[in-house]
Amino acid sequence: MTPKNEAHPWLADMTEAAIEHHLGDISDFPETLKSRITNVYMPFVDGYINFLRQKDNQAPDWVPPKWAFDSELADDMRHFFSDYQHIVNAETSQPSQY
Repeated sequence: MTPKNEAHPWLADMTEAAIEHHLGDISDFPETLKSRITNVYMPFVDGYINFLRQKDNQAPDWVPPKWAFDSELADDMRHFFSDYQHIVNAETSQPSQY
């Protein structure tokens, strides 16, 4: 399996920009905390950029020139994943018909 930052070389830079924008400079944080923050932010940034591509009808390889946060889009993501989680939980809690 290819690591995500190899498949998407822009992802590390965009994640760093998102962290800087939302948390400020974390360079003085302990390494374990910096790693944890990055591990939380990176999948969000990847998903956020994908939602942004779809919203703006961009090509699958499109990446914005710089990090910009749209709180409405993030809220839409939260609703989408919440609804999806409810559907999955409902389907997995029902007895199998087979």
